[in-house]
Amino acid sequence: MSMRRERSRAVRPLAEDLETRRLLSATFRGTDLDGDTYTLRLAGTGDFRVTLVTASGTAVTDPTQPALIDTIAIAGANPTTSRLIGKVTRGPSGDGKVFFDQITEQGGRAEGPSGTLGIHAIDIPNFWLGATTSGPAPGTAGSITIPDGVNTLRFGGVDTTFTRPGATPLNQNNANDAFTVNLGLPYTQGTSIIINKSVTSGQAAASSTGQATQDSVNFNVAGRLNVFQADTIEGNTSVPITEFQGGGGTRVISNTDTPTGVTGQIGFIRVGGNATNFVTQTNDKISNFYVGGETNTLFVLSPGGTRNLYFGKGLDTATIRTHYIMSLNANRGALNSDITVDRNVGTVIFGGDVSNVNFLAGVQQNLGAIFSNQTAPTNTLAQDGGSIQQLLIAGNVIDSVFAASVEPSPDNVYGTDQDLVLPHGIIRAKVEGSISNSDTVTAEPNRAFFAHQVDQFGGPVVPPNVPEAPFPNPGAPPSGSRVVPGLQPTSTPVTRAGGAATSASAQVRAARATTAAVPKGPASAKAKAQNRAKTHKSS
Repeated sequence: MSMRRERSRAVRPLAEDLETRRLLSATFRGTDLDGDTYTLRLAGTGDFRVTLVTASGTAVTDPTQPALIDTIAIAGANPTTSRLIGKVTRGPSGDGKVFFDQITEQGGRAEGPSGTLGIHAIDIPNFWLGATTSGPAPGTAGSITIPDGVNTLRFGGVDTTFTRPGATPLNQNNANDAFTVNLGLPYTQGTSIIINKSVTSGQAAASSTGQATQDSVNFNVAGRLNVFQADTIEGNTSVPITEFQGGGGTRVISNTDTPTGVTGQIGFIRVGGNATNFVTQTNDKISNFYVGGETNTLFVLSPGGTRNLYFGKGLDTATIRTHYIMSLNANRGALNSDITVDRNVGTVIFGGDVSNVNFLAGVQQNLGAIFSNQTAPTNTLAQDGGSIQQLLIAGNVIDSVFAASVEPSPDNVYGTDQDLVLPHGIIRAKVEGSISNSDTVTAEPNRAFFAHQVDQFGGPVVPPNVPEAPFPNPGAPPSGSRVVPGLQPTSTPVTRAGGAATSASAQVRAARATTAAVPKGPASAKAKAQNRAKTHKSS
């Protein structure tokens, strides 16, 4: 029998429950001039302020009075949890869009050198950047300024053609108006931008000696840009833009963050529809570039190279300058385009005719200097080692040149005895149709490929299958690599006041029901057996 004394449990300490936690939240409700009502809510740490104005610019202090949004100011947010969430309810005479002139951010406290942090996400899909006020000076327009960074910025987009009541449209004020979105380096993970649309415009010169003006949209990102996603990029093709800064159009630029030295890179440029007057630049590389619709005046600059380029409806009126290309696929052909590559090109597939295209590999471009100086090169020389490993064209070649490490004659005609053909250039090409070049392009009309080694074949070519609209899962919340999860569905409710509200999930189901089915591959043996079993059971 044990004589051990039993331990007393009378004073055994118990764990004390922590006090309840409350999620901080600030909310603002307002009404737009056309009757749309909206709610803005900051979930998490921090606070924000909304400044309202009338159409004439007079300050409005009563949020129940219909007004325009001048500024949304965010302060003290947490870079890992805080979200600004916005929802719009369309009024009987409204358009379901709420315009604002500025978003500003003041960071919360941090231990780093800057002493500030940014915000985790801004999710306001039906709020648009537009000229709701006169601006601080002629030629300036609205802006989004988040110096301490945001992981995901999701809003309706930018519309330079929006005009507040009683104001002069920007494309009629004889000024180069620029909307800017300046995003600093975020606390972690890089930056993602998701919009519905960017709309730019321009004004033709008033006289033969005058100059056209451009109303532009500039997205400037410090450090890595994970995703830039838009449904469409619209512009005025009658007022041509230029490739470099100040030239108009919609511009997406990823550059090095100066304080930290984090270089600018782009993970994915994704435009589901058409892209007009669209410029993409980085001082490093682009992993994936996709336009599902037509291109019209497109510029791409990536000194570090471009991995994959995809074009749903062909490559038209484009200028691409890059260090290398792994693959380029266009469901249709190419027209009036210039692609220049420092080194090698992997696989290129055009699903139609190629007309008035210059595709050059093995060229000294000094791409870093082009990016820094924002000027086109005045003199480019061929360099050894350029190649186009596999070129497939499911159509004809018309007034076009494909060259690898070849410098043409002084009059820029290929195929003469004045060509400088470097020893390691290679092109392997297959053309389904014919070749027809004028004597101003090549010395021989039936020749389009120029390199030290050219392997050319004829025969059928299967066009690529780059995804085009309609896309699967319409209305689903935006998602992607390093995009903040939990964003609102794309078909955010914008129901008419007084009518029956439609939930976001119901809108998604309705959109899916009206969308063409996505083709599926052949069923596996296991799936076929399961289908037979279901049929037998039901019978």
